[in-house]
Amino acid sequence: PFHVTQDGETVTDFESSKVRALLAFLVVEADRPHSRDELATLLWPEQPERAARRNLSQALFNLRHVICDDEAASPVLHVTRGAVQFVPHAGCVLDVSTFSAHIAAAEAHPDCRSKPCDACLQHLEAAAGLYRGDFLTGFYVDTATFSEWAMLLRERLHYQALDTLFRLTEHHERRRDYLQARGYAQRQVELEPWREEAHQQLMRLFIRTGQRSAALQQYQTCAEILEAELGVEPTETTRHLYRRIKTAARAGVHNLPTPVTPFVGRHELLREIGERLVDPACRLLTLVGPGGVGKTRLALETSFENRRAFLHGVCFVSLADVNSAELLPAALSKALDLTPHTNNPRSLLLDTLRSREMLLVLDNFEHLLTEDPSVDLVAEIMRTAPEVTVLATSRERLNIYGEIVFHLEGMKSATAARDSKRGEAVTLFLQCAGRQRDDFAPTEADMQEVIRICRAVDGNPLGIELAAGWVERLSCTEIAAQIEESLTLLSTRMRGIPARHRSVRAAFDYSWRRLTRTEQETFARLSVFRGGFDREAARVVTGATPQLLATLAGRSFLQPSGPDHYRFHALLRQYGAEKLATTPSSQTRQTRDLHSRYYMGIMQDNQARFKAGQQRASLDRAEQDIENIRTAWKWSVENQYFDLLEMAMPFLYIYCYGRSRFQEGYALFYEAVAAVDARLAATPQPATSLMGLLGSLLWRQADLLREFQVVDTNVTPSQLLDRSVTLLRSCGHPAELTKALEIQGLYLHQQGQHEPARAALEESVALGRRLEDPTNLAWALTGLGTVMCRMHELTIAADVLQEGLALHRSLDNWVGIAYTINNLGILTYFTGDFEQAKRLFLESKEIHDNLGNPGLAAMMISNAAHVEFELGNHEAALHHFGEALDIATKSHPSRQLMDVFDGLAAVMQAREEAPLAYTLAAFTVHHMQPSDTTKQGSKYVMTDLEKQLPAEMTARIRAQVRRWTLDDIVAEVLTYTAQQAPPSEALL
Repeated sequence: PFHVTQDGETVTDFESSKVRALLAFLVVEADRPHSRDELATLLWPEQPERAARRNLSQALFNLRHVICDDEAASPVLHVTRGAVQFVPHAGCVLDVSTFSAHIAAAEAHPDCRSKPCDACLQHLEAAAGLYRGDFLTGFYVDTATFSEWAMLLRERLHYQALDTLFRLTEHHERRRDYLQARGYAQRQVELEPWREEAHQQLMRLFIRTGQRSAALQQYQTCAEILEAELGVEPTETTRHLYRRIKTAARAGVHNLPTPVTPFVGRHELLREIGERLVDPACRLLTLVGPGGVGKTRLALETSFENRRAFLHGVCFVSLADVNSAELLPAALSKALDLTPHTNNPRSLLLDTLRSREMLLVLDNFEHLLTEDPSVDLVAEIMRTAPEVTVLATSRERLNIYGEIVFHLEGMKSATAARDSKRGEAVTLFLQCAGRQRDDFAPTEADMQEVIRICRAVDGNPLGIELAAGWVERLSCTEIAAQIEESLTLLSTRMRGIPARHRSVRAAFDYSWRRLTRTEQETFARLSVFRGGFDREAARVVTGATPQLLATLAGRSFLQPSGPDHYRFHALLRQYGAEKLATTPSSQTRQTRDLHSRYYMGIMQDNQARFKAGQQRASLDRAEQDIENIRTAWKWSVENQYFDLLEMAMPFLYIYCYGRSRFQEGYALFYEAVAAVDARLAATPQPATSLMGLLGSLLWRQADLLREFQVVDTNVTPSQLLDRSVTLLRSCGHPAELTKALEIQGLYLHQQGQHEPARAALEESVALGRRLEDPTNLAWALTGLGTVMCRMHELTIAADVLQEGLALHRSLDNWVGIAYTINNLGILTYFTGDFEQAKRLFLESKEIHDNLGNPGLAAMMISNAAHVEFELGNHEAALHHFGEALDIATKSHPSRQLMDVFDGLAAVMQAREEAPLAYTLAAFTVHHMQPSDTTKQGSKYVMTDLEKQLPAEMTARIRAQVRRWTLDDIVAEVLTYTAQQAPPSEALL
């Protein structure tokens, strides 16, 4: 209805309805100016032109006065001698415009009508809320032209409102929010009582909420209104719905077996499957996955939740004991409780289903797929029973036209024991373990092992349940270790469980027997892969064709994980490895040799791509293949394939550095060094090449050690580097010696030994120049410039760094560019140009972000935080340190953390958070092996704060941090930096 408010007060002093009509027209048609002749004709068409224009002038005068526009600083009516336009300011609101804007926003979404997103729904619901009746309800002006304009607009808005309400009803019906849907359907009937589509919706909603009588009465109401208003009967669609409701005792009847345990997790998947099932376009939905992944349990839960969405409910048919296609019609008829009155059960079945709206659940269909009549029967049901939806569970898809396939994977797990969200896999394990032992109360250490168990079985629900069944006899650590070694533990003798689910091996045997011999042999050989593989790798290593891979994926032995890429479920890979172990050892060795040579070759290719400027692409490729690379490296080490190690060594080091995998990289190089050492010890006169390989491995091992080391080890980077340099000098490997000297110089500099560091780096620079090796020379110059900067030879340092930067740029080496820009930032920091230093640090951080290197990006942010601290911007410093800490801990613990803790200690001291500052400094000094500068900074903070804090508190903190892990201190600091909350009681 017509309603105007201004500053919260209703405006009523219009002198006539035509003034109101003038305002209504102007605000609705505000997109353009309107001539005075047009407005006069609109409202006074029967009067002479002069009289009509005079009436318009008087109406405008009254309108401007009533809405106080004649005194407004920014009037909304723009009036000239020839035209008038309503120009709304920010405070003007028109329900018609807002309504239309919401409709347009929803319509702009490409899938709004078929599957509205949350944003579309918000727009549709807002539009429905604005429509409180037809446009200008109860408003009358005795003017045909205005009435015609209002009528056309009224009809358009009325249609849009009905359409919006209809779509909202449909959506909420699909989401099983029947009460909300009914409200929108009833509003349609209120706006248009003869709207038959709304009556149909109400009939369905009444029956779905158990109100059968109301559903039948709604039909009678619809029929009476149509007869009275239009003189017609309900359409056949409505009559058909009425007949089906009459035959349905109540919606939601089912024969679903009652589960004996609660359903855990997978709520998002339940919602997605449920929405698909009630979509009329979905006729056959198949849950596909390996044995034990939870297909049947998910089908039962989904069917029960959606039982009211089908007038004739749900019929569950277990096919586990149906061993031939001839028995399938009888099994379905029995589940439907049909009384045979013919010798043709198939015909009886199809005739019955033709008149039903129901969900037909066919469980364990895979063993009937080899028999065409079984699949043909499902296809015929879909063709002849248009309101029957089939939900099938199978280890393979049914391959029927129109089939929608959901590939099930394992349940999700937490990433660490301290995660607030445990993950559904962990929740299931705890629930199952609690049924075995009512006193099962895992410690934090136990929880870490539970996560390990869930990962070992790749979230497979059957594997989790079987593993949890051992908590009475074994610790969580023992369970995890045995699962990782063999599938034998994953079994049970408990009664009431189908034979195929009494062990994981039995579940997989069931599917294994369905493979051909070639498929079995290929799958067993594929088990040498870790973390997935692509088609080319499978072809080279196992000879698998694309068709064979597709067959294995279709039978749930493999999972497609991207274009031409596949992965294993962890338990299936382990099962395949057991099968491979039964083949001749020569075949196994050949497969593993091919695997290792392929991935070591990939690393050599990545090295070439990296040098060619494709640094991010080569690092990403290694990231994708890292589990296979790690496996290939270990096999090469174990078998002393030193030629393969030499192929992969350069880029493995680059990758571990470029993706902050320092600890893992150190371990891999440690293994390789041990293998070469063993060969040297067994060889009286070792080849020079072998000694050179050892020297090359040693400096890389040392550099990775200096990056990650947070605890004492039995070897130091200094020892490794001394040995590397000695070996490389003796066997004449000048290029490798250039790098070894560079890393030795950087380590000596890190330990505060600046003169020896300078000497090593100057020798590295000289070697690089003599060899005309721009890559190694650029890195040596970058390192030398950094040392000279620390020695306060700033002018020379600037020249050296700029030369190094120019070389890195000429090589298109963005890693070197970012590293050198950071060192130039350090130089400008020492000169006191803090703003320039901050800009350089953040520029370097952006490059590392683009390269996908979180560890070095964290270092750059930490450097920027130090600058903010020097500028006195303690809040900004705290923010940057928190960001750096978050990134560093999400990648891998490294020496970046030392600098972050040292800087945070200084910030906390400045913020007068003395206990937290002392804790950070003490943890750094006790746990880390920091650089000389960092160590001095942390010790200074401790010494200074020991003068302020009580001795018993500092002693307690020192004792506490000795017991704390890196996770403990990081959790405390991240909590503080995120919330700026006081330190916890544990800290104090």
